[in-house]
Amino acid sequence: MLALLAACAPPPRTTLQIVDGRLEEAPYVSPSAYEHYLAGQIAFLQGKAEEAIAQLETALEFDPGSAYLHVRVAEIMERRHDLAGARKHLAEALRLDPAFPGALVLLAKLEARAEKRREAEALLRRCLASSPQHAPAYLLLGELLERWGRPRDAQAVLEAMVGKVKRPAAGHSRIAMLCLRQLDYPCAARELALALQERSDLETLIRLAHVERSLGRLELAVKLLREAFDRSDGHVSVAGTLLELLAQQEKSREVDDLIGILEDAAQDNPDQVAEHAELFLEARRPQRALALLDAQLKADPGHAKSALLRVLRADTLGRLGKREGKDALRAELTGPQGLQAARRLARLHSREGAHGEASRILREALTRHGAGDVGLLSQLAASLHAEGKVQASVQVLRDALLARPEERELLFALGSALERAGRWREAIDAMKAILKRRPDDAPAHNFIGYTQVERGGDLKAAERSIRRALYLQPGEGYIIDSLGWLCFKQNRLAEARRLLEMAVRLAPREPEVLGHLADVLAALHDVTGATALLRRAVAICEDRELQARLRKRLGELEKGRLGSR
Repeated sequence: MLALLAACAPPPRTTLQIVDGRLEEAPYVSPSAYEHYLAGQIAFLQGKAEEAIAQLETALEFDPGSAYLHVRVAEIMERRHDLAGARKHLAEALRLDPAFPGALVLLAKLEARAEKRREAEALLRRCLASSPQHAPAYLLLGELLERWGRPRDAQAVLEAMVGKVKRPAAGHSRIAMLCLRQLDYPCAARELALALQERSDLETLIRLAHVERSLGRLELAVKLLREAFDRSDGHVSVAGTLLELLAQQEKSREVDDLIGILEDAAQDNPDQVAEHAELFLEARRPQRALALLDAQLKADPGHAKSALLRVLRADTLGRLGKREGKDALRAELTGPQGLQAARRLARLHSREGAHGEASRILREALTRHGAGDVGLLSQLAASLHAEGKVQASVQVLRDALLARPEERELLFALGSALERAGRWREAIDAMKAILKRRPDDAPAHNFIGYTQVERGGDLKAAERSIRRALYLQPGEGYIIDSLGWLCFKQNRLAEARRLLEMAVRLAPREPEVLGHLADVLAALHDVTGATALLRRAVAICEDRELQARLRKRLGELEKGRLGSR
């Protein structure tokens, strides 16, 4: 670090140090400055920003010629929104060294925040002219150019980076994200593969597997996920995606083999039992989930998670059609996992069409365990709607919002309830209320766009909202589905088919996505493909209202009525 501090300011210069209680000049980095620098770093890591700034400013008293120290103070001030203080230190850093890259990049960030685009770009290009291997300048300039609607210029900057910076994995990854936002998936796959060659990391492995899956190259996606599974020590999120992908390819034997590995891991770590049992249920292996739960409850009935395991076991029995499952869930309603038990018991009743009983269970749980659980409130609203109590489904969420008017999850649930009730303009208003506080909320942007498409709103405005969501969460299947459905409504059938086929690969068990692709295929006169998709959708759909619509559409196709967009 001493060498770094020395390198960050133009020699020769003079620093100060304390020797026998006296200040003395020295032509090298001051140990006293370094001591305060370290103290400032430690304070910052502990969340003590003011103390960190004080220590760094003391370090500057011993080493006033250090541009690096000025930039470090400016970085902390910028995070604390003291922009005037940050600019003051950056100006001093650039006076000491007009080409200091850290100062130029941070000042460019401040200018971009102030919407001074020309100044920000000029600072970054000046930085790259003097420091052509400074990766942060390339990355920030690429990000800003894309944000300003210049994706080609952004890609050119990032391509220059990968040609000049040693081990340019970050540049390849950024180009891949740019390609994803432009829906150029072959480009994204190529750049992510290059990033892995430079630096193999778990996040890039998983992202490349996702892209390969969307392109239909499932074998390669499985290979990448197996590597990610090994490197993550069987992390539950990677395991779940891998299981889903193997099931998508109908590789039952490999699904069972992977479940065996997860069973062994759960035996070594009982804390993983609940998560692994959930995975087995998602993989449609309820008997394996039941065996795992029984074994753990028998081996350690007093384990800290035993109540949760009992709820999972009861839910599994319920899914298997066993009456004892519902009885066991009722027994847990007053226990420590009462909310979980209520949610699962209500879901079992809803699947059977007993929506009134589901609503009653959820209301009692909210009364017993507190009315603040957003998930339970959302489920109650959906259950009331299915029961035919449309106004009540909306009102239960409005009542909850009286106490917490700014809670994002409640606002989103209200928007969903209003949309189900046909009050789609009010639903969009709820999402706009979210965006006022969180302008980068991708699900809210997507909701607005998709709702406008579905309800016959302004399709140009809908596309702007959906593409904004795609910019914020590139590669997400539910957003790709929205964009594909928009293309269908615009009669861009080839593009709609490409996008919706991609969405189906990413979400093969989402009935609505399957139904969207079926409508596109029907419009293209591929009745065989459309009916096959609709049969799959009807078979897996748990929402009776949606299932009825899908079944009706299937009947129309089987009678030879293609319909229209």
